[in-house]
Amino acid sequence: GASGEDISVEASEAEGYYRIPEFSSSCIDFLVKVKGTSMCPEYQNGDVAGVRKINDLTFFQWGKVYLLDTDRGAFIKRLYPCEENPDLIVCHSDNA
Repeated sequence: GASGEDISVEASEAEGYYRIPEFSSSCIDFLVKVKGTSMCPEYQNGDVAGVRKINDLTFFQWGKVYLLDTDRGAFIKRLYPCEENPDLIVCHSDNA
């Protein structure tokens, strides 16, 4: 994660496994089902989003959408730098 800690999604958390040919040659590590409407209109409740795990923060881009694995659960948010504190990240909901 942004703090330098490793983020992991355990196989035991998976609800099921499916082979999707469209993703077999891509860099998608796993799929998640979107819950809620905070990222509408780009991501609707029930959509399936492809996720690629980022191990090197040099690939991180401000203003892009990321899945964040937190103590309070996983969130899909658009990320921006915090102008007041460079150690913080602003998690933005598109429908806000």
